[in-house]
Amino acid sequence: MGSLEDNLITGEAVVFRGRRHWIVLFWPVVLTVLIAGPGLFMVYEGAFAKQPNMEWLAYAGIATLCIAAIFLVRGVWRRKAVVFAVTNRRIIVSKGVVERKTEEIVLKNIESVLVDQGLLGRMLDYGTVTVRGTGTTFEPFSHVAHAMELRRQVQEQIAGTR
Repeated sequence: MGSLEDNLITGEAVVFRGRRHWIVLFWPVVLTVLIAGPGLFMVYEGAFAKQPNMEWLAYAGIATLCIAAIFLVRGVWRRKAVVFAVTNRRIIVSKGVVERKTEEIVLKNIESVLVDQGLLGRMLDYGTVTVRGTGTTFEPFSHVAHAMELRRQVQEQIAGTR
């Protein structure tokens, strides 16, 4: 988040930082385990085969492990690609790792912050956040960690500026 501090204006300070919840890693981890298990078995069987010419099985296992790693890296990448920040003047949402897209809305233009949490979201403290402003609305951001805290911080900053 070093680039966030570089873009703050004079007198602006970050009061809350957030990102996507770890739950977004659930399915990538499940897929990684399901794919890596057979891959490890193939590597073991290919490396210690009693029959000749079974090296191909080890190579196929290595390829399978690489595919499993791709699922895991992609999941981690997607989680780290979205950052939320509340400053004393605006909300900033930054998306992307290589290419960056930043959306921001000034606090005085915010009409409401909507938080949608299901049962699992309430238990694990995540939700979908939608910020509505005068003339603009952020797209809903799903799987936001500490969604209610994000809303509370926005409301406190709005109350402090009025």
